Amino acid sequence: QDVRPFLGDKWTGLDNYTRVLSDHRFQDAIGHTLVLGIGQSLGAILLGFVLALLLEGQARSLKFIRTAVFPPPVPATAVVGELWRLMYYPTSDGLLNSGLHLLGLGPVQYLDDPNLALYSTMVMGIWIWAPYNMVIILAGLAGVDRTLYEAAAMDGVSLWQRLRHVTLPAIRPALSIVLTLAAIRGLRV
Repeated sequence: QDVRPFLGDKWTGLDNYTRVLSDHRFQDAIGHTLVLGIGQSLGAILLGFVLALLLEGQARSLKFIRTAVFPPPVPATAVVGELWRLMYYPTSDGLLNSGLHLLGLGPVQYLDDPNLALYSTMVMGIWIWAPYNMVIILAGLAGVDRTLYEAAAMDGVSLWQRLRHVTLPAIRPALSIVLTLAAIRGLRV
């Protein structure tokens, strides 16, 4: 309904929805949202899985490393935002740009360049959510029966086959939790 005070109302039907759905800016926004949500989710799951595989075990030094890997979610959002602002700072004072300066390259506008802003934001989201996924997957890996690995080793199974046929099926419940949480986070974008 088109509301016009003192002039009478005019029924527009679904015209507003048609206009929005056909607007290229709206379509671009939906596309960017999907790319960001799917990219962050898959990247955080993959990085969390790799970190969990690397940090699996009972060694004492691994406990310290696990603790060191997990801090992204601990500080407040403002602290995380400030950290990434310092990293992405557009002049050579930024942490990433100072590294590029040492290599003889000019500064990059990570958040101001339309070609980089989406992916820079995606990297930030992956960094934030990968440790959560790592902890859940580590819990799943802790529940895998070690005799399955011993039997696979005696059968001469390669590392890839052991991962595919032993580890992944054994941690399916943990992976389903990670996928569900990633879908929820992806839809919150």
